[in-house]
Amino acid sequence: MMVESGVTGWIVDAPVWMWALGLAVSIGMTLLLYGWTSLPGLSKTGRIVLAALRGLAIGLIALLLIGPLMKHFSREVEPPHALILVDNSASVVLDMDSGWTADLASFVHNLSDELSGQTYNAPLLPFAASVAAPLSSNAPIAFSGIQTDIGGALEDIAYQYEGRNLAGVVLLTDGRSNRGVNPEYGARLPMAPLLTIGLGDTTRRADRAVDRLDWNRIAYLDNQFPVEALVSLHGETEAGSATVSLNVDGQVVERETIRWTEATKSLTRRIRFLANASRVGNLPCSVTIETGDAERITANNRQAFTIEVLEKRRRVLILGAAPHPDISALRSAFATSDRYTTEVRIASISSASGILGKLNNAIETADVLILHDLPGNSTRGTDWTQRAISSGKPRLHIQSHGDIGNASEGLGAAGTTGGASEGTSGAPKAILPGAALTPNRLTHNIRPAIASTFDLFDIPEALGTSREDLPPLTCPMGDIALSAAWRVALQRSLGGLNTGEPLAAFRDASADNPKLGWIIGSGWWRTRTASLAAQQTANPTEPSLPLDAFFQNAIQFLTSEDDIRQFRVSAPRRSDEDLAIQFKAEVYDASLEPFSGADIELSIQSLERPENLLTFTFTESTGDNPEDIRYAVDCGRLPAGNYKWRARTLLNGSWAETAGDLVVDAIQVEYASEPADHHLLTRLSERTGGQHLGAFDVNKTTELESAVTTWFADNRPPDLIFEEISLEEIIEWEWLGLILLALLTTEWVVRRRTIGY
Repeated sequence: MMVESGVTGWIVDAPVWMWALGLAVSIGMTLLLYGWTSLPGLSKTGRIVLAALRGLAIGLIALLLIGPLMKHFSREVEPPHALILVDNSASVVLDMDSGWTADLASFVHNLSDELSGQTYNAPLLPFAASVAAPLSSNAPIAFSGIQTDIGGALEDIAYQYEGRNLAGVVLLTDGRSNRGVNPEYGARLPMAPLLTIGLGDTTRRADRAVDRLDWNRIAYLDNQFPVEALVSLHGETEAGSATVSLNVDGQVVERETIRWTEATKSLTRRIRFLANASRVGNLPCSVTIETGDAERITANNRQAFTIEVLEKRRRVLILGAAPHPDISALRSAFATSDRYTTEVRIASISSASGILGKLNNAIETADVLILHDLPGNSTRGTDWTQRAISSGKPRLHIQSHGDIGNASEGLGAAGTTGGASEGTSGAPKAILPGAALTPNRLTHNIRPAIASTFDLFDIPEALGTSREDLPPLTCPMGDIALSAAWRVALQRSLGGLNTGEPLAAFRDASADNPKLGWIIGSGWWRTRTASLAAQQTANPTEPSLPLDAFFQNAIQFLTSEDDIRQFRVSAPRRSDEDLAIQFKAEVYDASLEPFSGADIELSIQSLERPENLLTFTFTESTGDNPEDIRYAVDCGRLPAGNYKWRARTLLNGSWAETAGDLVVDAIQVEYASEPADHHLLTRLSERTGGQHLGAFDVNKTTELESAVTTWFADNRPPDLIFEEISLEEIIEWEWLGLILLALLTTEWVVRRRTIGY
């Protein structure tokens, strides 16, 4: 964009008589002082100099009083834009040799240079899952993207160049969009013609592929886990067979053979395997179909995945005072994960005969207890709460608006209530030690907001967005006072404003109490139902809802073993190769107080490629509370595979270390056997008033380049010119004041030296 600026003239609002008056005053005062006044000892030259100084000073003052305005202009000339959008995904170069790839890269670079020579702004923009920054001249193009979002790329261009001088977009892609919105019907297209050039092969070649895998990400020790594989073959010309095998932890554990006749042109088969979880940890697995003699693309013959093997499921016991839809929502939240089994007991509908004995057995076998509105208003509910507290199991208390006061009270041996102390020997046992909850029957409709300083476990950001499209929670407005042991996880948002009042809080275990958590309010079932409906519309493949993840992470925290180490690192156990990987760390001194100034090193090593060793350094930061010291590092995206990581820091003159495993799952949609879709490109060109120029051919690059440059030469819009005019008052010029001061000062000094006054 070319920018021009300058001064075009002056604007004076003062009438002519004011100019005349200013000139008369300047001349008159000058003559009065130095023309008509006798000044003994002053020479003629001195008189002229002083008169000139005084005249200029008075004239300058008169000019400032009149106040003329200086007129400035600025002009921006924007040439038209001709964008070159090239698909940078791996599917583009499947079954293509290196010469073809080099010719394609050379073609798009030359095209950018040619259009720039026509005074177009012609950036070369590669895209895959998103649009990347413009490539510099002759920069290599990797063609390594793991996903293709054609619709998203066109939308990015549409928004970025809205209202700009966009002449046209050259789109080079194979038309295989496997991410985001439908480019033809769901995406917002740029307000400019699309010139499309097809890449890839539109013919279906002989190919065998593992198209899809379905498996449970979690299994349990010594249990069998199923794996379902969808395999396909195309273009077989003779009768034959192929073996499909399941590999677990480096060993082939199952095989199955599929057969076809000479008349079979294509075949799709679903195969179910059953394998044993032989050890705790991450088990690398893969499904492979035997390679055919006529195959040219073999990258899709194998898909790898990882099974996380756990020792056992966590048993969650939900105790409720009475039936409530929030209890059903809780049960559904844990049903979406294989990590948990749930059992529900309701005090108001349980038979009195033998109920306490059965309850004691259920509590004994549970790993964590969830108490909903307990203690309630009945004696039985109080007995249930007493037994839950006596068990010493970690607990999560959920209190609706009716029973908020009871949760802060304590229970004696006979079920009587007592004070909410931290729990001293011989005193009534506090239900929520260190939490004073004042009953209040007044309620408000609120939405959750995530507390910025909470770091005991991860809370999905989508839970705390306070979205107006989700139904609110009904929450009591009573006062809540917490001891320092409690960490607020969620706060109440009212009318889009975070009130800072707690909605959910958790605390670590102490000498007298297990890990505890509490949540107030009701209506969580409405939030989950609305989130489920929204998810089915937007992203039905999303593994879990934000509310489900929140409760699962909370229970995972409550059931995890106490961590009293001075050096702690939290890291994901698995991720996808298109996601950035983040590590967090905590460092404490000998008294377990947060420690500042720690140097934390992190190394990540690939198990498949041990020579690939990555090192990182954690960055220290603080939250709203200066004492809340955190360490974090963003490792970016890692290639698919299995990794070992190790972190260490220097504490008290010695190294403190911790380590773990990381699995990065591959995304293999780019290696599907689907042919290129050039018909999509034709339709996109027609919708935008553009033109489909055919398929890219290395023998016809000159013709393609000529077709593009000719179109832009014939359809070049004029430059856009943006002009801005501004006015400036000269009284704002500080240097004029300095000149005025210099004139008066010089006159005074000369007078003083020549005539003495």
